[in-house]
Amino acid sequence: MTFFAGALLLVAFIALGVPIGFALGLAGIASLSMLVPTSTILGLMTKLVHETTGSYIMVTVPMFILMAEFLSCGGVSRDLLVACNRLMRRMRGGMALACVLAGAVLASASGSSTASAASITRAAYPVMKQAGYAPSFAIGTISIAGTLAIMIPPSVALILYGLMTEASIGKLFLAGVIPGILTALGYALTILLILRIRPDLGAKPEKEAELAA
Repeated sequence: MTFFAGALLLVAFIALGVPIGFALGLAGIASLSMLVPTSTILGLMTKLVHETTGSYIMVTVPMFILMAEFLSCGGVSRDLLVACNRLMRRMRGGMALACVLAGAVLASASGSSTASAASITRAAYPVMKQAGYAPSFAIGTISIAGTLAIMIPPSVALILYGLMTEASIGKLFLAGVIPGILTALGYALTILLILRIRPDLGAKPEKEAELAA
């Protein structure tokens, strides 16, 4: 009964537009209140919040995000994208593939998908649009390239997960390397396949090579 009540509350909160994180928290508290006294819930919440946010490991989260800002403001993201683009300029979809490669490299330094995607967008979208890529394809490519930062270490998401589950963050980082690389390769193969089926979404290799020169 408690499970169904909590699930219904969660669905109701989401339907009302409450953010997922707050909806989960409120539904969880309401479900616990049906099983244990309020004083116990308050004690658990106080201990959990303090132990999670009071950990010195949390200091790494803003530092990784700050690193991404330095890379973006310093022009490193743009230089990285140009270098990757020149490596792949003779291939169809070279700029799109360069975005994925640059996203994987940035992920290993920033740890934040949002910051990584923002850095790539500033450098890549104007050039991809000029080369003749369809706006929807260009934006989609940049978006998926940014998501690599959630898996490739150092990942802020893995740090938070490790804190909440008391798992080894070092082991989580090691576990994210191979899946992150495989994901990047999967993105690259998908881009090549899409452009083979729908060449109108991309630009001509000659145009890409001209802009990359």
